[in-house]
Amino acid sequence: MRKWLSAALVALLLLGGWLATGWIGQKRQASGEPGLPETREWIIKWRDHAPSAPGEFEVLQRDDRHRLMVVRLNEHIDVVRWVDAWSKRPDVEFVQPNRKLRIKALPVPNDKANPEQTSYLRQIRADLAWGVVREAPNVTVAVVDTGVDLAHPDLAPNLVPGVNLVEPAKPPQDDNGHGTALAGIVAAAGNNGLGVSGVLWRARIMPVKVLDARGEGGDYTVGMGIREAVDRGADVVLLSLGDPIYSLHMKEAVEYAEKRGVVVVAATGNRGARVEYPAAFPTVLAVGAVDGADRWLYYSNHGQEVDVVAPGTRVYTTALGGGYGFARDGTSLAAPQVAAVAAMLKALHPQWTPRQIRNQIRLTADDVGPPGWDEKTGFGRLNAYRAVTTVLPDDPFEPNDRMAQAHPLPVVGERYGTLKRGDVDWWKVDMRYAGELLLSVEGPQAGAPVRVEAYPNGKAAARAVHTLRMTQTVVFSLPRGTSWIRLSAVVAPDGPVRYVMTTQFRIYRDPYEPNDTLRQAKPLPWSGRTATLTGTIHHDGDEDWFQTEVSRPGRLDVRVTVDTLRFDPVVRVENPALGVRREIDDGNVQNGQAEVFSLEVEPGVYYLRITNYYGVSVDGEYTLHVRYTPEQPDPAEPNEVSWEAHPVLFGVPVAGTIDSVVDFDWYAFTVPEPSVVTVLFEEVPPLAGLRLTWYDGALRPLHDGPVTDAAVAVHRTVDPGRYLLRLQADEGSKYEAYRFVVTRRAIDPTTP
Repeated sequence: MRKWLSAALVALLLLGGWLATGWIGQKRQASGEPGLPETREWIIKWRDHAPSAPGEFEVLQRDDRHRLMVVRLNEHIDVVRWVDAWSKRPDVEFVQPNRKLRIKALPVPNDKANPEQTSYLRQIRADLAWGVVREAPNVTVAVVDTGVDLAHPDLAPNLVPGVNLVEPAKPPQDDNGHGTALAGIVAAAGNNGLGVSGVLWRARIMPVKVLDARGEGGDYTVGMGIREAVDRGADVVLLSLGDPIYSLHMKEAVEYAEKRGVVVVAATGNRGARVEYPAAFPTVLAVGAVDGADRWLYYSNHGQEVDVVAPGTRVYTTALGGGYGFARDGTSLAAPQVAAVAAMLKALHPQWTPRQIRNQIRLTADDVGPPGWDEKTGFGRLNAYRAVTTVLPDDPFEPNDRMAQAHPLPVVGERYGTLKRGDVDWWKVDMRYAGELLLSVEGPQAGAPVRVEAYPNGKAAARAVHTLRMTQTVVFSLPRGTSWIRLSAVVAPDGPVRYVMTTQFRIYRDPYEPNDTLRQAKPLPWSGRTATLTGTIHHDGDEDWFQTEVSRPGRLDVRVTVDTLRFDPVVRVENPALGVRREIDDGNVQNGQAEVFSLEVEPGVYYLRITNYYGVSVDGEYTLHVRYTPEQPDPAEPNEVSWEAHPVLFGVPVAGTIDSVVDFDWYAFTVPEPSVVTVLFEEVPPLAGLRLTWYDGALRPLHDGPVTDAAVAVHRTVDPGRYLLRLQADEGSKYEAYRFVVTRRAIDPTTP
């Protein structure tokens, strides 16, 4: 679970199911994942002057223009301590691991002779859109991926020079197949008597190779690939890849594209979970997937960031070696269809901004899910014909003049509208968590101010109001659930007030704050021997500290779970007085990021610290569950050999523990007359593998067998004399006691 910024992006959603594999050394090796070395490659962004650290690392790549470098730590450097120190340096803006990701694909259809090979083009109405625009010869779509088959006869006519950032001395030739498939969907040459046609028949395809033959790539390389595509003149950047983890490096690359008028399109991911990055960034067109009948595909990631969907199954396209075939299903196939339509719009409207193109694609989609926008299909399935022919109204979300007509507003995203004389616009926002909604409104002016009102959970009594006379950001504290936002013109303007709302979200500050340092550690809320709490990492660099005092030796069982893969918890446990310090980071995106461990403790005060590995705030919650189990007393010790056997009184219960497989507990009792003696077990440690051996005074065994559970009773008719019992176990535990009682019933010698 990588910490400081997202780490290396991008699990390449490859044509479909190329899933992320997060890591960091001690964690990944502990989880048993093969082939994942300790993370020693890190991205550093400096502020003014490039830092140097002789003996600490080797610089692998460096970009002075963007103040970035990739370094490999030397073997003697402790990764955890190095990251902790460098993240606090005043000359460093951020550090984050340069994570690697691994491709995993969904099954490939084998019915290559299917006559409906191009049905997806008709499904998105591309065939109708060709009557308006089928060529965009002056528009460049950068396929930031595994490269492209440079000699493919259906792609070569549309290729423009690209770049290989994996092996800079070589051309961006595809050695995986993923990028070639995407390029064919965007713009395989049409009307040339060969193979297939793309959504566009002609457009400039720029191959930007950032992923290797295995479909793996570093966060640094992918982010620089976006920048390189922009610098080389791309109009649209296609990213059919993603990762659950937020990356500041990736965020800056996406913002770099937006500021330079470049549209960024990305696949949402194939986990059936929350939208992955970079699709989750507000200025990226996030594309999910539907099947051929416009039904949402179960693996298509969903959430408030979803913009549109497109077919993600049975897409026939170009393949390596000049061939063709069905690509692997997934959201990766949907994204290039949207990228191609964005290129169509750029060809028709060269002056349009990325925001205008995004809105045109969103608001002309065919509603295929529940009425209106929804978290699975967004605004609907891509409709290329409507996108290139529809003239949107100034306020496409009308009617929304009443609370009951409010249109959904994402907690991270953008919407726009127009306020006319006497008009009000209502929006509703569904808050997964309580927190702060940061609402940036562009459009208000001194002579035409706009009033923004928030109704938490729809309650007028809790209304919060701001009057805006210029573009600015206001903050509303909102509870979990649905709240409403109302916009209105303060005075009647001469003309309509056009506005754009951009939203961001900060999760709530949990009730244990402030607890950012060991000195501020809050006591665990014990209920008996367990303590459970829910917390948040509500700001960048947040640390949550808790403490508890242990009065006797025992064991702490700790479990930290999170409700989103975006959150990678790291747990530290300390006892400064005893010199105890342990860092736990074993969870990963494959096991849900959970951290689970046990720690044997001596009397003293123990501190627990929870952080997000990436060092940034996250819109998710963690649950901390701690259980304390004291060591069980064993008053009979020492009794590990027969001559130390502890005396047993008839009818008096005996309790003890077996610490290990080499621990033996001996007991002895004396029978004064012929009797039936019973050994009855009242408590047996689960999974202990407890075994009882009963001897006479000469150490001859009278019984030898397992004790499977409580209520096991062993009876023997014995003569007067001394007897011994020996207990052993397959699994020792000093935290779970056994308990037995020995009883005797005398035998009447006159009874036949």
